[in-house]
Amino acid sequence: MDIGWIDDLIALEEHRTLAQAAAARHVTQPAFSRRIAAIEEWCGATLVDRSRRPLRLRPEAQSLLPDLRSAASSLHQLREDLRRSQAEGARMIIAAQHSLAISLMPRIYCHLDAVLPSALVRLRSLNRSEGLVLLLTGAADVLICHETDRHPLALGAIDVERLWLEEDQLVPVAGQRGVVEQARDSIARDQALDLPGVLYPTDTFLGRVLRDECLPALPPGVTVSARVETALTPAVARLVAGRGLVCWLPKSMIARDLEAGTLCSMEKELGTVRLKANAVRTLGRASSSTDRLWECLRSMDKRPVRRDMTSATAADHLRG
Repeated sequence: MDIGWIDDLIALEEHRTLAQAAAARHVTQPAFSRRIAAIEEWCGATLVDRSRRPLRLRPEAQSLLPDLRSAASSLHQLREDLRRSQAEGARMIIAAQHSLAISLMPRIYCHLDAVLPSALVRLRSLNRSEGLVLLLTGAADVLICHETDRHPLALGAIDVERLWLEEDQLVPVAGQRGVVEQARDSIARDQALDLPGVLYPTDTFLGRVLRDECLPALPPGVTVSARVETALTPAVARLVAGRGLVCWLPKSMIARDLEAGTLCSMEKELGTVRLKANAVRTLGRASSSTDRLWECLRSMDKRPVRRDMTSATAADHLRG
């Protein structure tokens, strides 16, 4: 997808006519019409209500405008950061999953600050698939993400270097001790139990892990029904804390919550899934500062370095 497509949709909604939107985007009206058609073809959905004058985006597209504006702003900022980093040579952009930005990045920064105390690190906290896009487009120097054996990062035919950073677990937790006791009792009595939960969208990494690895492994008769759905792990933790809800979170992220009792582990009752926290970079794009960043990360990895070559399609890059 072209970043400019997002700006095209925003321009169409703001100006309401093809002519004015095209002028704002500095293209001819026919060219602008073709670009809107290309966006719809890429999305596989009709985004513009052409039966109305002035033109409007369809309601479902309008509802996404805040996210589109935020995405466009972030991507343009990232592009500018990349240009500046190449000019300045001492700026590093790290894309990290939300949970790892909380649990692992403070330790990484301590290592990095000892080696490069004057370096500027720009941290982008996001979902794994968004981080992969930034890595593959060169808008991030390094991606720090979780993987499982069943759900590795889909890199396609891209030559990358991967560092293992730490072992983790995706653990089920409840916001109240009573939920754990209720589950334990129902499992012991072989009784059906439906637990209300905060779950992840199935088009996200943790959503797929939950769907394919966590929920199928629940004890017989135990199910989980979504009360809230979000991809933002810090929000999941706060939504569940103190409430009669369950969720699955990386254990490293919630160690303090488990110790304080604001979240209660259900590992014994519902099981866990092994997570690997890895750092990934594409080869052939490194600068001297990113090489030093990589060496800093390597010092945290006690395993041999390996380069990965896979044969997934380009579409897999965006689904990973």
